[in-house]
Amino acid sequence: MGAFLRHLGRIDSNFIHDEEMQRLRRALAVRMVDSWAKLPRGLQVHLCLQFSTEEAQRNADAFLRAIVGNAELGKKGSSMKDRVVIIPEGDALNVASDLAIWSDKVLLVNGANRQLIGNHWFASRAKMAIDENLHRRSWRLAATAYMLNEYDGEQDILQRQEDTLVRRVKQLGGTVVDLNDSSSFLSRLGR
Repeated sequence: MGAFLRHLGRIDSNFIHDEEMQRLRRALAVRMVDSWAKLPRGLQVHLCLQFSTEEAQRNADAFLRAIVGNAELGKKGSSMKDRVVIIPEGDALNVASDLAIWSDKVLLVNGANRQLIGNHWFASRAKMAIDENLHRRSWRLAATAYMLNEYDGEQDILQRQEDTLVRRVKQLGGTVVDLNDSSSFLSRLGR
């Protein structure tokens, strides 16, 4: 929930106050946990929760209340309560990898920023994000992200313009195909 809700107060003043943001977090967590109850009976959910920052603690609070119950929302404990495994400070990619050793029926679900390669690489709050960790585990992805993000190892990345990634790909000799422009895409395919 973190990055997806973090600056909501900037576009909706109802969410400037911590109490309203926490109510929203809790309501979202309830909806998500309720959706898990529709999953097949034998399925287990392994939920990695972080506690290292205040924001992470608030998100964890929302999920824990959704699972065990939340009197404030008039919500009893979820029917999923016995099928959820909480992994404090767990690394989702590592947990999924470990579980996959024992079963071929493992699914990893994650939300990520689709506009940046490496999410918010090198930003202080992104150090635990799964796509950050994926880049940290693959030197090829890390090297590509360094090049595309123009990271020099010295400073944080500044605010990017809408065409920053396109310009950088072209600077490095790459080609950009706009998938929203079907004629351009089809011409690249030779059709």
